[in-house]
Amino acid sequence: MQTIRHLLLILLCYCALPTLAQNLLPSIGVGSLPNDADPTCYFQCSIDPDGTFMQVGPQVGEMMPDFTLYDINNNPFNLQAALQLGKPVLLLGGSYTCGYFRSKRNLINNIVATYPNEITVAIVYTIEAHPENDSSIYFCDFNQLQSNLNQGILYDMATTYGQRKATATDMLNNLNFNAPVYLDGPCNEWLSYFGPAPSNAYLVDTSGVIFAKHGWFNTAPNNIYNDIDSLLGNGSNPPNPLDGTFTWSIADSMAYGTPGQEIIAYGNLKNLSSGDAMIEIVREVNNMPSQGWASSMCVDLCLPPTADTTLLLLEKDSIEDFHMHFYTDQVPNTGSVKISFRNLNDPNNRVEQWFYGTTTATGIAPLAVQPSDVLIYPNPGNGQGQLQINSNAVDFTTSIAMKVYHLNGQLVEQFNFTGQGPHAFALRQPAPGIYSYQLFGEAAYLTSGKLVVR
Repeated sequence: MQTIRHLLLILLCYCALPTLAQNLLPSIGVGSLPNDADPTCYFQCSIDPDGTFMQVGPQVGEMMPDFTLYDINNNPFNLQAALQLGKPVLLLGGSYTCGYFRSKRNLINNIVATYPNEITVAIVYTIEAHPENDSSIYFCDFNQLQSNLNQGILYDMATTYGQRKATATDMLNNLNFNAPVYLDGPCNEWLSYFGPAPSNAYLVDTSGVIFAKHGWFNTAPNNIYNDIDSLLGNGSNPPNPLDGTFTWSIADSMAYGTPGQEIIAYGNLKNLSSGDAMIEIVREVNNMPSQGWASSMCVDLCLPPTADTTLLLLEKDSIEDFHMHFYTDQVPNTGSVKISFRNLNDPNNRVEQWFYGTTTATGIAPLAVQPSDVLIYPNPGNGQGQLQINSNAVDFTTSIAMKVYHLNGQLVEQFNFTGQGPHAFALRQPAPGIYSYQLFGEAAYLTSGKLVVR
């Protein structure tokens, strides 16, 4: 009888253990340590149409393949061996030149600190998302380099395994990652199977099955903490209520440059309320003058030119920059984009913004209307007045937008007119000071000037 009790106890303990990976799919390659001189393989350009990267790579519920990769000190990571420890594995793809991946550093470190003994976290360093002297494979003929230029993070696409290791070493020297970083193989074996995506994530249970997948790591509506807690049986943390509101501030709606440049207009979204806000961002109009021009949106993450919509979870007491990128050709021209920002839980909390990109030989936009052709009176005044345009250069059967800004770039008010005028306008409770105004046609910047309120 005592023996039977022991057998039952052993059986119960065994059943309580997590199911460990036994039948991973065959290895995706690499295996032995590559040589630093091994050349890297060419990776074909691949644009994800909607910019979510959810349809590329394996899906939730599929069995993982085995693989072995190495860190900068040649220490190996084997997925089968990691899962045999009885802990789920969180795999994160990324590269130094991916600004979105860099922005997740604190989140990654917090995950390591929150679940120190419950999960294994590993970063896989893949190809450069935005190489300095080449196009991004995720944007094909275009690149997204502005944040990299601002921060001096300028690296070419690695041509050898050793060069990839050197770039990853620079990243680790400059950024404090508490999760280990392993290098993709010379022929991009990991990225080829699990992507292509610039900053994705796979949460794998102890049996080797994909439990959760993020095309973009932890961007709305994904929540990595809820995924991990659900897998561990901890339950999910209720999200913050989506009862917040946002405001929009334009910094510069017009981007100027020389032909062939990537030029950028920008503003920011602010949530100073007590709740989070889920914002739908839609490119409603995309007026590009030629096939050589394109536009793309950057907010939290940078979307390919093919993507027209994205979601942004704007947490309370936070600010998020929005950049409108124009990719231009060698011919001077002007393009325009209309973006709408809509609070999904408050239909009255909505903003529309036109952005303009113009290239000229000098990089300065020519004026469709000369300042001398615009009369605002009285100016100085009390914020109420008349606008008169004396020019034949504009088709006045279409609408004219007059936008008035604080000198800090914040939009105060917008007035819409048709025809030369005179048109009456009145600022609501304007504070005394100097304001700027800008005039726009339906798809072109016209001119600008100063408005003085006493």
